[in-house]
Amino acid sequence: MIKKILSLIYITLISGCIELPDEVLFPTWDSELNLPIKSGKYFIRDLVDSLNNSNIILRDSLYQGTDYYNDSVYFVVIEDLNSSVKITDSIKIPFNISSDTLYLYGNTGGGIISNGLIYNPNPEYHLLEAEFRRGFFNLRLTNLTPADGFYEIIIPGFKRKSDNQIMRYTGSITAGSIININFNLSEYRYKELPILGFNDFENFTSQEAPGFLFVGRVSSSNPVLINVSTTIANNELIISRLVGRIKRVELPYEESEFSTGFGEDLKDFRNNIRFEDLKIKVNLETIGDLSNIKIISDSLTFLGYQKSSSGNIYDSLRIKFNNLNYLRTELIAGQKLSLTFDKNNTNLQELINKLPKFIKMGNRFILDKSNIAIQEQTVSDNAKIQYSAHISAPMVFALKNMSYADTINLFSNGNKDGYLSEDDKNKLKKAKAARLMFDVENYSGLGFVSSVKFLDKNKNFLFNLRTSDGNNRILIPPASVDQTGKPILPGKTQGFFIELNSNEIITLVEQAQYILVDVALYSYNSTPTTFGPFVRLRAKDFLQYKLSGMIKYQISSGEN
Repeated sequence: MIKKILSLIYITLISGCIELPDEVLFPTWDSELNLPIKSGKYFIRDLVDSLNNSNIILRDSLYQGTDYYNDSVYFVVIEDLNSSVKITDSIKIPFNISSDTLYLYGNTGGGIISNGLIYNPNPEYHLLEAEFRRGFFNLRLTNLTPADGFYEIIIPGFKRKSDNQIMRYTGSITAGSIININFNLSEYRYKELPILGFNDFENFTSQEAPGFLFVGRVSSSNPVLINVSTTIANNELIISRLVGRIKRVELPYEESEFSTGFGEDLKDFRNNIRFEDLKIKVNLETIGDLSNIKIISDSLTFLGYQKSSSGNIYDSLRIKFNNLNYLRTELIAGQKLSLTFDKNNTNLQELINKLPKFIKMGNRFILDKSNIAIQEQTVSDNAKIQYSAHISAPMVFALKNMSYADTINLFSNGNKDGYLSEDDKNKLKKAKAARLMFDVENYSGLGFVSSVKFLDKNKNFLFNLRTSDGNNRILIPPASVDQTGKPILPGKTQGFFIELNSNEIITLVEQAQYILVDVALYSYNSTPTTFGPFVRLRAKDFLQYKLSGMIKYQISSGEN
């Protein structure tokens, strides 16, 4: 924005006001050309680029449903703070290996001995239906008798995904031997049998209690006593989908770093600006197959900071929510939650003033049963908790004396851009003096004081652009504002003269290569040390100007 304001001033004062006739065929004399009045209007939207600046947006109003509609206020924003947590990465059953033993003992008499066991690796989970991303059942069969036999292990709640066959394993076991069996759970789907208080070992129509029903059968071709001990264990089971009831699960704390888009050129604002209405909006929601689960957002944190080229963090500040370094809240799976905080319950003012180049956002979530555990809870592999934040500050602000300097190429040369062309330079050679009267009405609450120095190719000082007040400065005062920050009376600069004499014009043409522009921005009634009332920076505010003046130039016979 500042560069565009300075460009406006310089182009208007120099290149826009010195124009000579194309053909002059008179004897040599000095002549004064009185320039006609030129007027124009520059809107703030012409000076502030919101299209190519991700941190600046335009809104029609400050607050929805108020008389500020169509106000075209600029907002400074920090967007795209988005993160998500995949839930099933943290639901593991159990966290420690558990085991149980299924005993098959008796006199076969040439028949079959059957027995069953409800295996529940973690009673805090109740799986009505489940699919597993990873996990195994590990069975160890030991034949403790001197007789050979046949065995069958059946886990009727599991059916293979490929052919819908019940999970089972059969084979022979010799006297005194040991056999290891592994079931890969990722190949199966699980559905608990109806709980009717007894285990059906034949048709698998019911089971006694919650858990995985294991059924074992042994037999021998001879009427002998057989004793087979089956030890059941599992490694860590990772859920792909679950319907039932889960235990309270604490997900790990995770954080991500985001670039805010605030560049190094804004660092001078940090101690010179304050905003009237700052907000941070936090959104939390779940996506995917997730229901009937209370989710605790346990420690949502935001840390703004700068970072050195070596990666070291400095000038850091954590957002406080009601004087806490974190935000704790709750939501229900499937229901969106949006929370908005402002300068009254956060330290956003302090954070925005620092204009941090980076923000680190982190959180830890807890999944809880709560009172909704009486319903079937669902967790799926595609389920995520998604959370985001949006920080906005409308440009309703007070600005102290914020200084800025820029060096600009004066003339275009080859591939080097400048504000004056070679043709402008040739025309300037014929001018002997220039005087310009500059009248401005500023309908913006932002004013500035500027000085312009001309420099040579080594950036040594040549001369100042002289003004009528003798202070070598350009002063455009801000508009007066009402209690809402809207301009009510324009700031005016009338009868303001810019002058160049013949020596300065010669120096400018022959030696000047750069101009150094210093500017101090300030808002209405602010001083270098104090803040004035809040003003609004609006796209439809404008600067209106009128130009008139005189150029003395030399006319030579036969020259253009």
